[in-house]
Amino acid sequence: MDYSVVMVYCSICGEQNPDDREYCSKCGGALHPERSYRRIQRSEKSPFYPLRGVGLWLFLGLLIILWGVTEIVSEFFRIRINFLALVAIIFGAIIIAGAVKRL
Repeated sequence: MDYSVVMVYCSICGEQNPDDREYCSKCGGALHPERSYRRIQRSEKSPFYPLRGVGLWLFLGLLIILWGVTEIVSEFFRIRINFLALVAIIFGAIIIAGAVKRL
């Protein structure tokens, strides 16, 4: 007969405890904690999170409208507007807003 006792280690303090114990004899930590398998939303941690789903379509729509307005203003007032610079400014503002929101 095998009379060996199965031991588990406490994940908090490292103390060795019998497998049938629920809490550590040294620190009182749970030896068999319930595991929650919550899915981590990596997109929430991304600075580009506002550009997901509906936000992406709103952003693309805004770019198209902005492009059209720059074309009309350029034609009507005979001034040159750098559309790519405006896109870069808006894109940078969205990234900064997403980062500030997570502070």
